[in-house]
Amino acid sequence: MKNSFITVVGMLSALVALPAVAGPDWDAIHEDETYNATHEQQVAVRNNPTTEVMPLDHGPRALSTPWLNKELKLEALSRAQKNEAVLTAHTPHKVAAHG
Repeated sequence: MKNSFITVVGMLSALVALPAVAGPDWDAIHEDETYNATHEQQVAVRNNPTTEVMPLDHGPRALSTPWLNKELKLEALSRAQKNEAVLTAHTPHKVAAHG
């Protein structure tokens, strides 16, 4: 009885410890990486819309007006200039070789 109890306890402890020594789940890691990449792309698209202006609406409760479209164009232009400035600031400059 005592030997079988020790055997059962040993087997249970080995089964409980097995996941702790198992290797990483590469499928789950790959899924997380692809999810993060697609999420970053979606955020980039959401933050930088492809259309600068909204179509004109000529109703009494217009959601878009020529003035609003002009403001949106100026805002998109300033955002593009800011992004370009950030990209050029982080681009390594080539050093000319002295000969």
